[in-house]
Amino acid sequence: MLFFRILLGLIIVNTLALLLFPFYARENNKLKNGLAKALIMLVSCATITVVIYSLFPEDQLASEFFRSGIAQKEVEPERILIDRYEIVSLSPNELNNLLTKRKTPYLLELHDIKPSHADNLSNIIKNSTLINSLSLSRLQEKTPTQVYKALGNNNSITSIYINDCLNCINDMKPDIQWPNNLKVFSVTSSQLNMRAIENINIPPDIKTLIIEQCTLNTNNIKNILNKLPNGLKRVSFSHNKLTSSSIELLIPWFLENTDLEYIDISYNKITERGLVNLLETMSKQSNVKEIILSKNATTSTFDGKIKNYKGMVKNDQS
Repeated sequence: MLFFRILLGLIIVNTLALLLFPFYARENNKLKNGLAKALIMLVSCATITVVIYSLFPEDQLASEFFRSGIAQKEVEPERILIDRYEIVSLSPNELNNLLTKRKTPYLLELHDIKPSHADNLSNIIKNSTLINSLSLSRLQEKTPTQVYKALGNNNSITSIYINDCLNCINDMKPDIQWPNNLKVFSVTSSQLNMRAIENINIPPDIKTLIIEQCTLNTNNIKNILNKLPNGLKRVSFSHNKLTSSSIELLIPWFLENTDLEYIDISYNKITERGLVNLLETMSKQSNVKEIILSKNATTSTFDGKIKNYKGMVKNDQS
């Protein structure tokens, strides 16, 4: 941002100089004298500009014009997608070079991979130190098992995202060794049947747990509750089929997570009674900063019932 401070300063200084130079030249009827005074004004303006720009934070100095156009945007991790077509077109050496001969961490997405191609991928995952996020989607049967075998040997992976992949859940075994530095575990758009609930193996030391769009209901909660980790900071059960009975089961677990800051239970079927009960309980926990309740089974009077919790609640019904 220093560049933009200097650039904005020069724009202001030059604009003032252009405006003031003709005035001084005309006042003294001598171009030389006018130029000298204009230069004095230029130096004065530059000094004032430096002082002003040193007093304000950088984010106040960059206008929306610079933010959207000239200013450098935050660099997102590189994303590499490997699907069944891509993997067939690459030789083992080309695949290895693609995933290991890199300079910066990246997100690896595996989509619709057959078991016959998983062995080579597993070896690469095991040995690559630059994969910081792993996304698994629509993996064919038995493919996840081969991928999971490599995870315990890769401590660079901090996030795992499972999307639309029931096989990824069914192939979870109790003896999976998760990466030691894993912080985010996400399961989305994967219908959790009873077999999946029995098999799901949630990493114990994560800080963020996301189970969304998985038709999670009260019966599932009963069976999964003893597998949910403690020590979480963020949890999302959004877009499921949770009810007030589900919340009654979850409240003791929420309380056990004494570092919990963020809860998202939006887009469920929880009644006002269940939501108010949750708020009354969690409001006594100083660690909880935000609870998302939007799009549940509430009425127009619900906002009045939660007015005392406005600081921690988001309840957008639009």
